[in-house]
Amino acid sequence: MRCVSHELPSVDGKGLMLGKPAYTDDLAEPNSLVVKVLRSPHAHAIITSINTEKAKVLEGVICVLTHKDFKRIPFTRAGQGYPEPSPHDKFILDERVRYVGDEVAAVAAEDEIIALRALELIEVKYQVLPAILDFETAYKNESIIHPEPEIHEMFPIGFEPKENIAATYEMEVGSVEDVLLKADVIYKETYYTQAQAHVMMEPHTSNARIDYQGRLVIYSSTQTPFHVRRILSQGLEYPLSKIRVIKPRVGGGFGGKQCIHGEFFVAAVTLRTGRPCKMNYTRKEVFESYYSRHPMRFDITLGASKSGKLQGIDMRVLSDTGAYGEHALTVFMIAGSKVLPMYNKVGAVRFGGKVVYTNHTPAGAYRGYGAIQGNYAIESAVENLCAKLGIDSITFRKMNMIDEGETSPIFAKMGEGTEGTAMNMDSCKLPYCVDQGAKLIDWHLKYPRQQLSKTKVKGMGMAIAMQGSGIPYIDMASAIIKLNDDGFYNLLIGATDIGQGSDTVLAQIAAESLGTTLDQVIVYSSDSDLTPFDTGAYASSTTYISGNAVKKAADNMRQMIIEEGAKALEVSVDDVIYDGSTLQVRDSDKTMTLKELANRLYYNEDQRQLVATDSYVGTISPPPFMAGFVEVDVDIETGEFDIVDYVAVVDCGTTINPLLARGQVEGGILQGIGMAVYEDVIYNAKGVQVTNNLMNYRIPTRKEVTSIRVEFADSYEESGPYGAKSVGEIGIDTPPAAIANAIYNAVGVRITSLPITPEKVLSGIMALKK
Repeated sequence: MRCVSHELPSVDGKGLMLGKPAYTDDLAEPNSLVVKVLRSPHAHAIITSINTEKAKVLEGVICVLTHKDFKRIPFTRAGQGYPEPSPHDKFILDERVRYVGDEVAAVAAEDEIIALRALELIEVKYQVLPAILDFETAYKNESIIHPEPEIHEMFPIGFEPKENIAATYEMEVGSVEDVLLKADVIYKETYYTQAQAHVMMEPHTSNARIDYQGRLVIYSSTQTPFHVRRILSQGLEYPLSKIRVIKPRVGGGFGGKQCIHGEFFVAAVTLRTGRPCKMNYTRKEVFESYYSRHPMRFDITLGASKSGKLQGIDMRVLSDTGAYGEHALTVFMIAGSKVLPMYNKVGAVRFGGKVVYTNHTPAGAYRGYGAIQGNYAIESAVENLCAKLGIDSITFRKMNMIDEGETSPIFAKMGEGTEGTAMNMDSCKLPYCVDQGAKLIDWHLKYPRQQLSKTKVKGMGMAIAMQGSGIPYIDMASAIIKLNDDGFYNLLIGATDIGQGSDTVLAQIAAESLGTTLDQVIVYSSDSDLTPFDTGAYASSTTYISGNAVKKAADNMRQMIIEEGAKALEVSVDDVIYDGSTLQVRDSDKTMTLKELANRLYYNEDQRQLVATDSYVGTISPPPFMAGFVEVDVDIETGEFDIVDYVAVVDCGTTINPLLARGQVEGGILQGIGMAVYEDVIYNAKGVQVTNNLMNYRIPTRKEVTSIRVEFADSYEESGPYGAKSVGEIGIDTPPAAIANAIYNAVGVRITSLPITPEKVLSGIMALKK
């Protein structure tokens, strides 16, 4: 192929490296007001009085907003499909604050210094309420976090706010109770995963202005510009037709920008004052006042026969959504739906539990989106079950895991198909991924452990994972391709490039179908006025969903060119051969270049603009698969351990751009290692984040992780564009379980709560000696 499967440089890479203005704050109006937000110092309180008079009279202050300035309209900030599966439980500003960092008031001033001084002049009195800071005590707690009558669910999700429940879900295939009673071997354990911060390089930022047509224009570092437009219209009761949302370049999102953040405040200020304004979060605000990963508790029971056949899985889950219910149900469900189908030969499966409100920073979308939490629990439990059975980890998994041509009833039960019909695995190279990963890391020579010295032991661990490629019957993407004079193209897409390189990948797909080169496809993306609809960058959807839309539109354009060429050459369509640059009459020397055809169409004869458009909605979500292997060296005297090597073999179908795909997997692995070993959102007894800065919140670097090796399986997904599936999230899933399994195989200590720290390892070693 000419463009697909080639390591082509990003279409925006050079400009960004040269520092060209491309990000949201770069594009703010030079005379913009600066918007700052006063935030709650209490985890749970009611505002009994708020006095803004001193702030309003401060020279340079243009606008001060409190809950009294907004109509009380509940909404969800989650950028998801509509109607949203998240409860409408948030107000732009409210008299009740529900976590430290919740919004109390907003100020717009001529500069940042004045805005910050104005915040200090706002006088607020609070009635402090009991806070829920332990999610295991939230259910039916006397302290109710959302007593307000206006909040609601858009459709049944098990929403019971009077019991502090944001969502519930239950699912069962077969009879788990019966199967577990008959199992030869039972393994039970409880696992905990922690909150994890996104730590994207670019903080949340947005700006607003009124254009010459009197329309509100929002620039935002968002993953979901079309959802932002809809939510703004709902919350402000402002016509959708008068709002334009533009997504410039984004300096990382990882799910943390799949939401509304400062857009309500800049929109409100500009609508009230008529002046442009901007709002940039500080790093402290990003930590304290926007999403983290949902902490979860998993109560796992596995049952198996003596021969190693997995017979039953029982997974009970409790999830902490924090102060608001954004993504509460969907993250919870993904903890099962993207994990349990891996073991499709099991006799019975039960999955269910609750998502509860607490007075923590709200949880939300984060790369892996529940799958990483569920994977840690299941793959850790499987390793212990293997030890109890006396069966090698790889042997057990290959005996029980899904393979090509197979399916799982869980797909139909949990939304990957319809009731009674489940998605089939038309592409699944998981067995190859396992075998190749074992080969690359010398598994059979080193597993389960090697004694390196009197004080050091090498341990080997592995885990398998799957994700998805968009949300079936919900995620929709569209594309427009315009042929220009001189024979180059514009590709207009609503898809959202947040640094992952989707503009480049989608341009490669278009160029391949059009038979041209990447430089002849000029991409414009993510402008709610000028580009077609796309749900946004989430759910590992862009390559598969948006890529299919682009390919369909490009195929349409190619056919249009052939038809117009046939007309110009005065032959039938069947007699035209087109190679992407020249149209030739079959068995003849008669030719016409694309440039000649375009100029003929636009300046001379048969004049018409060639524009092709198409859309795509997935009916399945083909999973990418991965086998992750890790080698760790553990010091048994201190509990310290080094990650010596991490090997990943991935089935993501065709890699449209292997360079970008490898970067996605490597970045995902590094974030997964961060969750496994380094990262933890910690609160003090009053609900204040202790880890609200990059001095206290530790993330891994190349200094700590010295070797990550990634290979791709030779795979082709028939339903994907040129055989592609997703690759954006699969890399993050395996590190927590794989590293925990390596520690277990090295020293016999099972870490059941993340992160895995030297203190926990040493404590476990000491406990084994007693």
